[in-house]
Amino acid sequence: MKVKEIMSKNVAYVQSDESVERAAQLMKQHNCGSIPVCCSGKMEGIITDRDIALRCIAEGRDTKQEKIKDIMTTTPATGNPEMDVN
Repeated sequence: MKVKEIMSKNVAYVQSDESVERAAQLMKQHNCGSIPVCCSGKMEGIITDRDIALRCIAEGRDTKQEKIKDIMTTTPATGNPEMDVN
């Protein structure tokens, strides 16, 4: 079985210059714990609910002012649609 057979095709994403609050709002809307960070169709990183909790809220930062690029994970593991799932 290939990744393309089970992957989501319409994925919500954010840009790195958007607010952390926007990422959290999308996570709530889509009932998920992570959102890809993209620019010009290319993935730059990922922001997770854990990134928000530990790198923003726990440090007393303002989620409305803090930019995603300042707390996102920049080295996520990625795959491609032709990879085997097994």
